[in-house]
Amino acid sequence: MPRLVLVLAMTVGASARSAAQALTVRLDSTAHEMVLEMAPIRLHGMVEAQPGTISLPVDGWLQGYDCQLVDAAGKRLSHYLIHHVNLIAPEKRELFSPIMLRIGAQGSETPPVELPKILGLRVHRGDTLLVTAMFHNAGARDIVGAHLVIRMPYKEASAAVGPVSIFPMYLDVMPPAGAKSYDLPPGHSEKSWESHPAVPGRILALGAHMHKYGTAMRFEDVTANKVLWETKPIVDKTGEPVAMPVKTFWWRLGIPLRTNHVYRVTAVYDNPTGRTIPLGGMGALGGVFMPSNVDSWPKVDRAAPDYVLDLKDTMSTEDMGDMAGMAH
Repeated sequence: MPRLVLVLAMTVGASARSAAQALTVRLDSTAHEMVLEMAPIRLHGMVEAQPGTISLPVDGWLQGYDCQLVDAAGKRLSHYLIHHVNLIAPEKRELFSPIMLRIGAQGSETPPVELPKILGLRVHRGDTLLVTAMFHNAGARDIVGAHLVIRMPYKEASAAVGPVSIFPMYLDVMPPAGAKSYDLPPGHSEKSWESHPAVPGRILALGAHMHKYGTAMRFEDVTANKVLWETKPIVDKTGEPVAMPVKTFWWRLGIPLRTNHVYRVTAVYDNPTGRTIPLGGMGALGGVFMPSNVDSWPKVDRAAPDYVLDLKDTMSTEDMGDMAGMAH
């Protein structure tokens, strides 16, 4: 399959580095983890890392991710320095739109993701993984030599019993491709986007991402006129989000999604400042989706306008305000 972006020739169990993008990957066969590491970077204010791509050395199932920022000595830094990390599969498409598949994301308020051992995202050796990241150091002192380490547990395809294959799902209150942050007006405001899923199935878990002054995220079945899930951020004394609740639906075998229904995601804000905050709003929802038929997942269309714009926007490092930051 032709690659859209530069990938690396890779040997299983070995490390490899892209001179242009400075991203390495290795397999820890003892811990059964794939470990990705970005090149060191100087943190001062808002800093966006150069997007990097690698060729996966794993044939099997990915079962979660944990993004850690460490200093030059390998000591773990505050998680609040991470504005967002996005893990993207350019060769697959999203459930609700024809953009690249987001297989994971983590922000300062989101914990690591660990799937139950019976679930996993099926990947094949040679698949492309694209990583984007942004960091925010509001302190007076620069942090030199900081680098991102991403650990992704996996199960090999050679295992006697493999996990049930799932897909991530992602919706944003902004259009599928392009800017994800938007100017936040004063007072109460709501922003929504709606679509229908490409294939039927069931949602097994949901999480979300919002900025300061966010008061609620809703996911609705518009056709059935029913709110399927609603949450709000947990904030500190300054109003900054410090956590977003994650809801699982294992006990009810998931929330069914139907292709002939329209679904809506809505971000609700209450901005008390009396002024518009440039790029102050963001609202994204992510989750775990089990399709009724894994083989029916639609193929990616590289010529689709939304896909072309999504790839161009994601690979650009010129406008930091337009980068998405959400939690699955």
